[in-house]
Amino acid sequence: MALYAWLPRPIKYLHYLYTKYIKRDPFWAELLYNFRACSAHEQWELVAQREAYKAEWHAWWRDEAKIDVLLCPPNATPAVPHGGMKDAVASCGYTFLFNLLDYTAGVIPVTNVDRELDGLLPAGFAAMKGMNGVARGAYKHYDAGNMHGLPVGVQIVGQRLQEEKVLAVMERVVEILQHEGKEYRLLDIIE
Repeated sequence: MALYAWLPRPIKYLHYLYTKYIKRDPFWAELLYNFRACSAHEQWELVAQREAYKAEWHAWWRDEAKIDVLLCPPNATPAVPHGGMKDAVASCGYTFLFNLLDYTAGVIPVTNVDRELDGLLPAGFAAMKGMNGVARGAYKHYDAGNMHGLPVGVQIVGQRLQEEKVLAVMERVVEILQHEGKEYRLLDIIE
């Protein structure tokens, strides 16, 4: 994407059209279309939209969800090979959202990839047919055999300025895993 930032706008627009209408990937095309420099006025408009979105989300959390914390995945896949996030960066929506909202979040490992259990993917999955560009990037490096033993985490999210609450819940999750005999084990490093 670093190279993409320096391409002339007409080339970017042609690539956007190609992605949207020929590759038929409107989700990735929208990301490409908006990947550009903004004027100060456009930047402040985006800030106003962000603040309105934050207020809407906060109202939902307070009035409808009525939850203390939210448990969710930190990423679409477990750890990827070194340099793999160049392809999968757009799949980090699980963390981008809470950064945008300025919410408190922490990630802890809860289990490991198991080549037997996690290798059971639907037929045709390896071909990535029908996936949009974000999903293709996320799963490009997915290989349960090569990822065997890597950590799989859970993200615990709390509202803004609730770091202590999130840390307490993270600690409680670890205690529960220990009590159940499912405590996360660090990988053995062979020296």
